[in-house]
Amino acid sequence: MKAELLDSAPSDSIAACHKAGWIQEKCFTQRFKYFVRLMKLSRKDHVILTLGGHYSHSRNVEMIDCAQGNGMHIVCLLPRNTHKLQLLDFSCVQPLKTYYAQEIKILMKTSPNRVVTHYQITGLVEKAYLKSTTAAIAAKVFRQTLLFLCKRHMCDKHDRGRISAQQHPLFA
Repeated sequence: MKAELLDSAPSDSIAACHKAGWIQEKCFTQRFKYFVRLMKLSRKDHVILTLGGHYSHSRNVEMIDCAQGNGMHIVCLLPRNTHKLQLLDFSCVQPLKTYYAQEIKILMKTSPNRVVTHYQITGLVEKAYLKSTTAAIAAKVFRQTLLFLCKRHMCDKHDRGRISAQQHPLFA
């Protein structure tokens, strides 16, 4: 992990790399605890945290205990159904990609003799993120996915049959 990768990042940013190249339980737990501290969450605040079924979060007892101790309610997406519930794709990723591409074009126009490298990514992503992440977009995701209660038809009967209402209240 090179410190230069965070040169344009917000001052409270953290980063780390794992030699395997993907998230591991220990790394995820560290980032999660940092998120809880950064957001100043407590038992009085009730936050819904939506996670995929990856073992680094769905079977992570330390992270689950931390979440529950800080007023977080965890909703794990059903295995083999996340493609039907693409929360971030609906709300953030597509607009982020669009604004990120625009930021690269702006940089290339203002500095035609430069090349965009991995050292500019944090600054470009920050600008794009601020444009693409709004409360209206976040609220829209609940209407476009299974998390909006009227969308029960998004998962077929086979999917609903694998879990009970106690395990997932959306299928009650």
